[in-house]
Amino acid sequence: MSNAKYPYQGDFKYLDENGWPECPGDDVCPGPCDESCPIVASEKACELYLEHGDYQVARDLLMKAIVRIPDELYPAAWHLLGNINLRMGYYTSADNCYRAAYDIDRSCKEALVGGLITSACLNRFDQAEIICKHYVEEFGEDDYFIKTRERYLERKEWYMKQGGKQE
Repeated sequence: MSNAKYPYQGDFKYLDENGWPECPGDDVCPGPCDESCPIVASEKACELYLEHGDYQVARDLLMKAIVRIPDELYPAAWHLLGNINLRMGYYTSADNCYRAAYDIDRSCKEALVGGLITSACLNRFDQAEIICKHYVEEFGEDDYFIKTRERYLERKEWYMKQGGKQE
């Protein structure tokens, strides 16, 4: 386990002193502590994704683990899977993962930003506007959101100048 701070904030119910996902114990999670466990799988997937860029292996690992646990125990796995899908160009899958993460944990503003990015990638600008409005209502305008919204608006402007239509 790393002493570094885990890169995804606010998504986990069980954390160690460094902010990394921690096993909740046998009372909550009676499964084995191997790659079938979403915590073990997510740690390994995060390492593969962030340090090695091995997106497909990380994606496969997470997809196998996610189906084994109740969603409410581990929404961050959905968020990480959304990020991996986004990097791989699977925008609809990424959007679905971000929605799942946000549906499970309404404090996961990163999932809303992920939804904004995927909406722009899919040229769903009406959906992106709804996400922007919701984000501001829920969390206010922070730097993270403002920078993402600026990129989204640039994408929208470019797309419309090309004669594109919303999906």
